Amino acid sequence: MKAFIFLACVLPLVWCNSEPMKAAVLFDKVDTDKNDYLDQTELDAIFLLFDVDANGQVTKAEFEDDWVNKFSLGNIKEADALFARADQTHDGILTKNDLQAIYTFFDMDNDQKVSLNEFLTQWGRVTLLPVDPVDTHVG
Repeated sequence: MKAFIFLACVLPLVWCNSEPMKAAVLFDKVDTDKNDYLDQTELDAIFLLFDVDANGQVTKAEFEDDWVNKFSLGNIKEADALFARADQTHDGILTKNDLQAIYTFFDMDNDQKVSLNEFLTQWGRVTLLPVDPVDTHVG
């Protein structure tokens, strides 16, 4: 219920920016028990959506393609940033072993549950990356 009230209040403010809306819809979709929090299994479900061939692994190519084309979640730099944060073994593949790092990233207060606020905050950190470097050198 809290998530519904939150969304009802925030929806008009974010309607012009689709990124928070996409994240909120994604949160609601995987919050299967509708308790307004994501547990490890529910958050893992988001990343397992990217496992196109259902082999238990998400390659960087699968993740990038789905992030940009299938789910329209953002640009490739955003996909790469989240993938790099999650890929703890730096092998270019996400497995269930890597998913704990993703959960830790989103669970900002370490209470073993991810609130919508935590999810949107951390989602924003990934999606607000600069697209291109800015040269601030004067002269």
